[in-house]
Amino acid sequence: MPNNYVDFVSDDDFESCVSWVVSGYQQNGNSERNGIDPFKTVFDMYNKDMSFASWKKAEEVRQNDKTVNNKVGEFHQKLLGSVDGWRDLQTGDVADICNDAETIFVELKNRWNTVKGSNMIDMWKDLHDIVTNSHRGSTAYWGFINAKNGSSGESAWTIQGKTHPNVKKIWGKSIYKMITGKDAALEEVWAALPKVLDKVLQKTTTVDQGDKDNLIAWFQTGY
Repeated sequence: MPNNYVDFVSDDDFESCVSWVVSGYQQNGNSERNGIDPFKTVFDMYNKDMSFASWKKAEEVRQNDKTVNNKVGEFHQKLLGSVDGWRDLQTGDVADICNDAETIFVELKNRWNTVKGSNMIDMWKDLHDIVTNSHRGSTAYWGFINAKNGSSGESAWTIQGKTHPNVKKIWGKSIYKMITGKDAALEEVWAALPKVLDKVLQKTTTVDQGDKDNLIAWFQTGY
């Protein structure tokens, strides 16, 4: 029986990954869960002409949005880990995903700037350890879905003069192409999302042609 969404991930896996992101929208916001900064509150209220109630609601929305952003990144990890021949290594393993032969490892992030400073150096060292020790001869990637300039590609990854031929970076459409073998895999996933979301949310959403055109243009700008 053919898949309803894409041909490289089962319908059940796709729906499960989408449900994971949807659950983030269903969480109740809590403006106190990450601590309280009364000074920032005053600055926000006066500069944005907000009441305390309006500020608190906006803060809850902001924190919820951060949760959703994290889940979107995990969506890609879970989905790509469901492709035949690949697996999601879960949090705390040597990387985020790898192929079954354990010759390719990917530490996957949603955006190019998710990791910064010394953490970036530590990530390079972890990938270097994979290719020189735990899985000698393999290739390890720092992968990110969304690049600053909306590009896609693959290259060597050198940081602070440190380099190794098997430690690389890969981004945008190139990640999905490497794992699925399909040039348009990322676009196929994106195009299938409305159909999967309607199934998961158990509703039918109507999007007018103008918004469809805007969404397509937005995707093309992003990749």
